[in-house]
Amino acid sequence: MALWKSVEQLENRNNELYFDGCNTIELAEKFGTPLYIYGENRIRGNYRRLVNAYQKHYKNFKVFYAVKANNNPAIVSLLRSEGAGADVSCIPEIKIAQQAGISN
Repeated sequence: MALWKSVEQLENRNNELYFDGCNTIELAEKFGTPLYIYGENRIRGNYRRLVNAYQKHYKNFKVFYAVKANNNPAIVSLLRSEGAGADVSCIPEIKIAQQAGISN
C-alpha cells in the first residue's frame, strides 16, 4: 500500500491529490510552493488522543506545546482552544503564546 493511502486526510480524485477535502494543486496555484498544509481535524484528534491516553493514568496531566516546534500562530491558537499551555524559551515565543490567548 502506498504511504499516502494510509493517511485518511489524503485522497486521490481523478489523479489529483486532495488533502482534507482541498485540492492541493489549486492550493499551490493560489499560495505558491513550497506550501505547508495543516489539517485542523487531524491536529485536534492527535491532541485529544494524547491527552486521553495520559489522563487515564495521570489526572492532572496537561500538554504544554513547544512553540519552537512550530510557531505558526494559528496552530498555537488551535492548541490553546483544546486546552494546551505553551512551552516557550524566548520573547518572540512568549508573544506568540500571548497572542494566541495563553497566559500561563
